[in-house]
Amino acid sequence: MHIAIEGLDGAGKTQTAIKLASKLGYQFIEKPLHYLTDSSTHNFNNYMEITSKVNTQMDKRFKARFYGLGNLYVANLAKEKNIITDRHIVSNYYWNNEDDEEYFDRLISDCGKPDITFVLYVEAAERKRRIIGRNEMDPDLKRNVFSNEPYEQIKSFLIDHDMRYELVDATNISLDEVVSYIYGRVKEMY
Repeated sequence: MHIAIEGLDGAGKTQTAIKLASKLGYQFIEKPLHYLTDSSTHNFNNYMEITSKVNTQMDKRFKARFYGLGNLYVANLAKEKNIITDRHIVSNYYWNNEDDEEYFDRLISDCGKPDITFVLYVEAAERKRRIIGRNEMDPDLKRNVFSNEPYEQIKSFLIDHDMRYELVDATNISLDEVVSYIYGRVKEMY
């Protein structure tokens, strides 16, 4: 089974995915290409160096294909194990789509779809507060993610590609409450 946790920067994706994976006994997957670039599962140095070059020097079509390799890698893992990913195809689309719908249609065809995607919705002001709280110099503060409009793009992508998803409003609830809610939903569904 593959559960994807999606959302914008500061929504709590990583911590939710880690705790949910632990609670369900699933493998947590973050930055899947790092498994191919780094010798340790806790060391992302080579991966981060490569992605900084990809993100600053390449066009969005190249980036979509680079991160698409990670999506393909995850698809292969999901054939053998129960996994929870911190981001997946939806994030790749949101950050890298250049009216290249054909590529994303093909990527979904090649990868398949997560069994369910949980999109963590957190209002823009709260996401910004959370990011500042973790690091006042966080590079995410320079990105254009502090509006609620991107959630409409995310929902449209999920609907257009007939992907099973649930939007979870995590603005005013704790991490443990988010994890408990998603855990309960997964148990109800599967």
